[in-house]
Amino acid sequence: MYAPLSGLVGAQPPTDIWVPSTTQNFGLGMQMPAYDPYFGWGSFVYAKAIQACGVGRLCFMTGAWGATDMPNTANTGYPIFSARADMLINTFGWFQYAGLAPWLADSSVAAGVAIGIHAAGTVGANAAGKQVLGANVVFPGTKTVVIAGVGTLNGSPVIKLPNIEGLFVGLTASGTGISGTIIAMNPNQNEVTLSANATATGGISATFTWTNFLGVMTTGGAHIQGAIT
Repeated sequence: MYAPLSGLVGAQPPTDIWVPSTTQNFGLGMQMPAYDPYFGWGSFVYAKAIQACGVGRLCFMTGAWGATDMPNTANTGYPIFSARADMLINTFGWFQYAGLAPWLADSSVAAGVAIGIHAAGTVGANAAGKQVLGANVVFPGTKTVVIAGVGTLNGSPVIKLPNIEGLFVGLTASGTGISGTIIAMNPNQNEVTLSANATATGGISATFTWTNFLGVMTTGGAHIQGAIT
């Protein structure tokens, strides 16, 4: 889980375990560095969601630091920000603009291959005038995180793990007796809630797949291709 590095008093962690607030707690556009043991360093900006946007959804900012879907439009030149929590409309929170982040994708792209905007708020294979510049795909949608020693309870969607490093809301789960996607996480108890109940009780090895996501690295300033004429 990302932890703020700035010493900003009262800063909510910029992760999918945080519940976005309808109260503005910091100045819009404020930047904050943070660190996660799995994803490493990242940098975030405080903004208002002017539409709902889930984990990994790509946004651009209006002049008033309002986050909205990156449009499926060529040659905008817009800078890219990604949501790291399920942001409801008119809530305030942190959007990532640098570091390794899961980006919502409608197709898997191999590491190192160029990507572009495919639909509003999502990326996929590159397209003319829609290429993402200043970013590099390091994890394809086939990437998996395998964790052994996972406890399941028949009829319950909650599973118990030895750790939740590398996991985030939206990952697809598989293993003996489990299925569905991660819909909530509790780092204090090392628990994950899935969208489907377990069908068996026991200790298993669970696999979490980056289906519908790409792992994208940027040092800041990733943007959509601008005008070419």
